[in-house]
Amino acid sequence: MAMNDPLDPAAVLDDIAAAIPTALRDHLVVVGSIASAYAFRELVGIGAVRTKDADVVVQPAVRAVGIATRIANQLFDAGWEPRLLDPKLPPGDRHTPPDHLPSLRLHPPGHDDEGLRSWFLEFLGDPAKSQADAKKWVPFETRRGYFGLTCFRYMPIAIDEPQLLPSGLRIADPANLALAHLLEHAVPDERRMSQVFSGREVRRCSKDLGRAVALWVLAERADVNADDRWQATWARTLERHAGLGVPPASLQLARQGHAVLEQKGYLPEAYFVNELGVLANFGVTIDEFERAYARLGRILAAR
Repeated sequence: MAMNDPLDPAAVLDDIAAAIPTALRDHLVVVGSIASAYAFRELVGIGAVRTKDADVVVQPAVRAVGIATRIANQLFDAGWEPRLLDPKLPPGDRHTPPDHLPSLRLHPPGHDDEGLRSWFLEFLGDPAKSQADAKKWVPFETRRGYFGLTCFRYMPIAIDEPQLLPSGLRIADPANLALAHLLEHAVPDERRMSQVFSGREVRRCSKDLGRAVALWVLAERADVNADDRWQATWARTLERHAGLGVPPASLQLARQGHAVLEQKGYLPEAYFVNELGVLANFGVTIDEFERAYARLGRILAAR
């Protein structure tokens, strides 16, 4: 299997659930492409996904460090191995600055770059309510050294109302994943991703804001009442998080994030990177993507 060949998200989630002790599964929420592909798996045969990283958020924030340590050590004992993307950024010690620590990414036992276990698990953190920075690293110790939990400030929005799977794992709701992306990039920047897509560097905000549009494309295909469901989900989520944490989340801020793609001329780039990722199996054209962008704007404005 080449790096761009698809995986079955249900099989990946089953693998993860089997490896995590029951008592610790309650502290994990799966986000990102694996969660999205599973949510829309009925749209294609196996709901294939091309990403190789399975992102999990460790929660709650007040216990995330201890829980991450317990899970990491248990997985090390079971034969999971670190995936270090940058050889210049090895596991640290208690003196290593948090932003110089690598994220904890783990290959399952029997990992094979060419096979069905070519994916890896990546740990993210539930941010403290006081976190104002867009991104923060929280150090935690394992028996293989210190790693950093990456905490994104709007992650609590993304993992609100997760779906409980029969395995005991929970996956994020696509509507809330989209909302979190829109909020995160309401004030855009020019940061480029370290990953190169078909020989091309892309902006992080283009990828993430485009992911919100891509999720809306799939939601419309899966449910004729998607607009009502997404609006209801957003209303509940924002009500629960009103006044909690810094900065506040609002639909006005999400509208501002949505507008970035058109105002900055990033729509073609957003389509390019998401057509290679979450939309890879769906035959979505740039015209359909742009129409979905416009419709997403209308449902944001309707609240």
